Amino acid sequence: KDASQETVISLLGMLTGTLVVRVITSPLATWIALLSLLAIHLTTNYLAVRAVTMTSLNRQRANILFSHLLVTGKVLDPGEVAEREKVFEEDGVLRWHDGRKLGSARIGVKLGTLLEKMGTRDRKTGCMKITNGGDDLLKEQEWQCCMRDNYSLWWDRRESTAYVTLGERCEPWQQLRAWMQALVLAAMAKGIAIEDKVQGKSQIAETQTVMGDGLSLEALMKRAQQRTEMSWQLYVIEMKRKGWDLDTAVLETRPGTRLSLSKG
Repeated sequence: KDASQETVISLLGMLTGTLVVRVITSPLATWIALLSLLAIHLTTNYLAVRAVTMTSLNRQRANILFSHLLVTGKVLDPGEVAEREKVFEEDGVLRWHDGRKLGSARIGVKLGTLLEKMGTRDRKTGCMKITNGGDDLLKEQEWQCCMRDNYSLWWDRRESTAYVTLGERCEPWQQLRAWMQALVLAAMAKGIAIEDKVQGKSQIAETQTVMGDGLSLEALMKRAQQRTEMSWQLYVIEMKRKGWDLDTAVLETRPGTRLSLSKG
């Protein structure tokens, strides 16, 4: 099918070229014809890309789907997301449904990168001192809790960036859940109120509480984790019903690393 399409397009291009050559008699006409055909070529390619509807969730589509779901409680279908999708988007951005940039996320990072964001490294010895609440995360019980779904997430408040380390058995749906948690965390850090409209419960992150100094980073991360866990299974059922492919991992744009934990 592709070979046939290419053959037809090549023949049409040759025919168009034959007709255009007959009317080109000056350099000005050459430039007009060149720019006109180039504009037509770019426009048709743009329209072709816009016409594509994907059922897998990359970073941009995940932002559109999850943010709209968190605000309205409605799961968009692939066609509705495609209408909102941009051809060009900043890599790794966490964007809200209204277009606001909340921060960014890096998924599939090394454990060393995650630990560096939790503390500071001694220039002389190279040793890492865990601060900023990261010491609580590294407690055995807390670490097992964070790796329960085969990923661990850390929010860098200064950079407004979520760092996600994936376990060796992390499934595609767990990667999507990690991305949703990063989006929820970024929204709460910006003071955006999120209400659980799917289950009809009022689970709102109060703006003053989230933005105030009284809420620690650890508490903010736990609140985001609880908010994500609360209705995830319901989200999965509804997304599958709308036709989304949750078994294909496309969130990573480059080869990532996996963390392997063993009891010793």
